[in-house]
Amino acid sequence: MNGSLLLLAVFTLTGLVVVLRPYEVARAKEQLDARGSDRETDLGSVEPTPGNVFVFRAFGAGMATLGVTFLLWLFFGGPTR
Repeated sequence: MNGSLLLLAVFTLTGLVVVLRPYEVARAKEQLDARGSDRETDLGSVEPTPGNVFVFRAFGAGMATLGVTFLLWLFFGGPTR
């Protein structure tokens, strides 16, 4: 159960970071994608599209929601053994 608790806490915190900072996470992803291409010399000019920022925000909200839901489930009932 301790492993599950730690995993869910990391899942929740990662989701919250992505929800609160979606532009920065999307930009880091775009910069990683630009590595090895012709744009590699100017990674500072790589910007995410608004659609990618929205997808990251939605994905982060889903991660945070699932993490909180299962954390609450573990605390208030959890698997019965």
